[in-house]
This record gives sequence, C-alpha cells and structure tokens, in this order.
Amino acid sequence: MTNLRSPLFAVAALVTLAAAAPVMAGDVQTGGIPLGMGGSTTNNSFSASNVAAGVGNQAFQQIHSSQKGAGQGFGMSGYSFPGMPMAGGLTNNTAQANNVAAGVDNSALQQLGLSQRGVRGGVANNNLSALNLSAGVGNFAGQNLFQTQR
Repeated sequence: MTNLRSPLFAVAALVTLAAAAPVMAGDVQTGGIPLGMGGSTTNNSFSASNVAAGVGNQAFQQIHSSQKGAGQGFGMSGYSFPGMPMAGGLTNNTAQANNVAAGVDNSALQQLGLSQRGVRGGVANNNLSALNLSAGVGNFAGQNLFQTQR
C-alpha cells in the first residue's frame, strides 16, 4: 500500500500546481492577485543634436521634453482596483543631447529641459547622455541642462 501512495501523492501535487498556476501568476481575470507590475512596459527614447560647423556659423536649440511611463493616474493600463491608483510597470527613459561647434569662429548653444518619470509603484530606468564639444579655432559650445527624475 505504501508503494501505491507515493505515486498518487506525486500526481495529486502536480494536478494541484497545474490548476493553481494561473492563480499564482498574478492575472486578475483568472482569480490571481496583481503582482504590482501590471504587465505594462514603456520605452521612451529622445535624441537632440545641435551643430555649428564650417566658418562663422551659429546654432541655437531650445528643447522641453517629458518622458513618463504608461498608466499614470487611475487604471489607465494594467490592473487597478476601484479607487486605487495603478501601481507597477517598467519604464525605460533614455535621452541623448549632443551640442557641437567645429571649424572656425562657430558658436553652438543648446538648452534642454527634461523630465523623466516612471509609474507609481513600478521600476524606472532614467538615463541622460550629454555631449558638449568645441573643436577648432575660436569656437564656443554652451550647453544648459535641467533634468528631473522620479
């Protein structure tokens, strides 16, 4: 009798796990509990280049940009309970700003205001890469950056 019980317990455990898998997966539609990620991933990318090249040129660039994850507010995407703010999600915000004055007697000025944020209760990867380069004779390259990350 003992030899028969072990395989039966193993089969019963497999059946229980197979039936409970959707519930444990965090899917509200199948009765699971939301795991806080909401299933949404947002990827935002921004690139700006300002170049004054040659002889006696001027370049001016002014930018205001906002990057944020999906589902800001109440129940916009993913799952939320009535009256509760949506939580979770993955947000990847990437920005690149290049400012170059090259040649002879050139000036390049770049002003950038950038706001990067994720979703409340989620994970946010916020990155800014900035390059300010003056090469040659009598050149000026100025870059003003104001960035907020949440």
